[in-house]
Amino acid sequence: LSFRTTSISSGINAEYGVLGLEKNLFKFVPVCIPKLDNLRMLSFNFNEITEVSEDVGQLKKLDRLWLEGNQIEYFPETLALAPELDDLKIGGNVFSGLPDCIGQLYGMRDLSISKLKLHRLPDTFEWLYNLQSLDVSENNLSVFPREILQLKALRELQYMGNGLKYLPEEIMSLENLIVLNLKENQLREMPESLSELRNLSILDLSSNQFREVPISVCDSISLKYLDLSNCHIFHLPVEMGRLRNIRSLILDNNTFDKLPETIYGMVELTELRFAKNGVTALPAEIVRLGKITVIDASQNPMDDPNHGIISGGIGPIREYFQRKLFSSRSGPPAFHVDVRGIRAAI
Repeated sequence: LSFRTTSISSGINAEYGVLGLEKNLFKFVPVCIPKLDNLRMLSFNFNEITEVSEDVGQLKKLDRLWLEGNQIEYFPETLALAPELDDLKIGGNVFSGLPDCIGQLYGMRDLSISKLKLHRLPDTFEWLYNLQSLDVSENNLSVFPREILQLKALRELQYMGNGLKYLPEEIMSLENLIVLNLKENQLREMPESLSELRNLSILDLSSNQFREVPISVCDSISLKYLDLSNCHIFHLPVEMGRLRNIRSLILDNNTFDKLPETIYGMVELTELRFAKNGVTALPAEIVRLGKITVIDASQNPMDDPNHGIISGGIGPIREYFQRKLFSSRSGPPAFHVDVRGIRAAI
């Protein structure tokens, strides 16, 4: 239901299992909601709710509660009483702190607490040992919370836009991590232990303060997606060729002028984007990448090959380098002088 309403009938069907009331004008959770004993999923995203009634915690079957983009003034402690709560999205509200009772949500697997101006997490946060997905983006967590390092089951961490300057070596303790988003922070280096995250597949480091690609990133051979766009990178190391499982490599809007010849080591690469750099030539080794389908070299001063050839895809690029190789092997045509004809004329 989404029709800019401010109320809901008390006669609503008590058998409802899913109720979506996003983008309306509710200022509080209607009193009839806690009476829906079979309710499993409830969404009040993007309303005008200022508080959540204590009765919501009594919904014994509720496992998904979405309250993002409201005006909630404090974290509803009653949620700690919801025994089945598995997925809580409560970001984008006006409160700026979490109570200790959040640690009682032991069964929680998916938690979004983004855009809350959080400066710290409570000590009890580390009790959320079943948490698999955590979004703390766009807060004020400029120091990486030690409580997150205790979440051993974590598979996805969204940590975008927190002003983070340093990622601790202890990040290796999150051994099940698959997705790590550190976009729009102030990182200048990465810990050596990053490469010990053997399950890490997706890493977004875009819009940070790197000048060079950290070697620990090059050693993270499990990576399938890597975004290093908007990072002031002026040099790509040969060690990048170690990323043999990488499929998508995004390097847009940096300042480097050359791709490493070791790019041929990225045998699984299907997408390569390096728009808005200073690259003038593709390395010939790129033709050895048998799976690549997308190459975006726009807004580079390319002339070897030119943009017309590159825009045609890997086929025309291979033909270009094959012709170039054949030409270099053949050499210039020899100049032959018929000496016999000269002697006869004499």
